[in-house]
Amino acid sequence: MSPSPRVRSTLLAFALLAFGSALGCQRTSRSPAPAPKTVTPTPAATPSAAIPAPPGAPASVSGQSAPDCVGPFTESGPATEVKVDGRTFRQQGATLTLTEPDQSREIVFGVLANLMEPTGENLFNDQRYLKFFADAKAQAILVAGDTGDSREETMGTVEPLAKSGLPVLVIPGNHEGRTAFRSALDALHAKYPNVVDMTRIRLVRFGAASVVSLPGYYDARFLNQGPAGCQYFKEDVSALAPIIAAATQPVVLLSHAEPYGHGHEAIDAFKDGNAGDWNLTAFLRTHPVPFGVAANILEAGGRATDLDSNLIREGAFVPRLYLNPGEADSTAWNLNDGTTSHGMVATLTIHGSLAAYQTFRVAQLSMAEEAEAGKLAPTAAPPPVTVTVTAIAPKKAPHGGSNPKK
Repeated sequence: MSPSPRVRSTLLAFALLAFGSALGCQRTSRSPAPAPKTVTPTPAATPSAAIPAPPGAPASVSGQSAPDCVGPFTESGPATEVKVDGRTFRQQGATLTLTEPDQSREIVFGVLANLMEPTGENLFNDQRYLKFFADAKAQAILVAGDTGDSREETMGTVEPLAKSGLPVLVIPGNHEGRTAFRSALDALHAKYPNVVDMTRIRLVRFGAASVVSLPGYYDARFLNQGPAGCQYFKEDVSALAPIIAAATQPVVLLSHAEPYGHGHEAIDAFKDGNAGDWNLTAFLRTHPVPFGVAANILEAGGRATDLDSNLIREGAFVPRLYLNPGEADSTAWNLNDGTTSHGMVATLTIHGSLAAYQTFRVAQLSMAEEAEAGKLAPTAAPPPVTVTVTAIAPKKAPHGGSNPKK
């Protein structure tokens, strides 16, 4: 089954537009990358001092976000306990905290984004992604937006992840409508308490690291649902400060928009330049957020850099790392490195104050795999039956009298 023309056309339109953002990425199939090797920690380049925004750099504008997009942050309110994957988390206000974290100071996140829709191919690849996460001993899954354009698509793409039993932290990107996303996540959470709506929960403390959310996208031109979509503003970037202050270090920022970079190696690079949010870059330069996950620009996927857009090799542990995991969707998409993606995800491993990443790319499905994928495709609901009732005029008896009953 091929992804819908709607998704293909949306992605193509984004790729053709000049500043603000593009939508996509993919690269050629190859065998899955091997498991990360043990690497001697190496320092990353130190970010340069804060500088004025480059001329023409895109940036979030001033405004007021919708509360069902970027939820308010509070630590107050009644506390409840949630059991997830055999561990106890305490939820209070907009925070979720692991009550008894282990002392290893290491955590592995499975990271993915741009799931788009629950096609048979995507559901087939989900099995591969979850095996990759399990082999890497992932303790939670981070979903960096674009789960679908409707409630049904979001439910269909997130549910396979929910079945893993791991905490699944989800934000909307530029595809989701606010109401549809909230409704889908509420329904999923009711069935799978491990699914966490990161428009409501803004901070998750795991012990070895904390995850802070910045839901939505900053440029209204690229919200698929228009005003019903989830747009964040400059004020929402500034409002990350108290959340980070409440977090245990190190912090991972989960967002859909990338920080603004420079050059073709950056995680926000597309054919016309760089599409990240300059205000986010400026914030990260002045606040203790050493790690991040962002995934709007598909063609820049499968790589990580520091804040100066210096490329970081896979498996290298560094003190600052911002990762674009690419597109989990199976739609073929050309990447900046000259290859084509047919679906990709990554892991982010944090050890103490250092982090490393590893990508996993799947090959284009074979004919036999396509047949198996077809069995996983959701069964479309039958079209509604239209019944046309035509009134029949009573027959006239001879001479215009009433037709006698027989």
